[in-house]
Amino acid sequence: MQNKATGHQCINCHVSSCAYNDRQACACTLSAIDIKPCMNCGDGRAESETNCASYKSK
Repeated sequence: MQNKATGHQCINCHVSSCAYNDRQACACTLSAIDIKPCMNCGDGRAESETNCASYKSK
């Protein structure tokens, strides 16, 4: 999905415990995020295979 105002990719985020989460817009306020695989995972399910490595607790 692309942000029509800026022409850049839009990163949606619903993780309200992250310091970079804009709760009103449900968006990540970082210009880029780092996604890394979870350790010792291989079940093919997105929710258990990947982590936002840019996460920072509020």
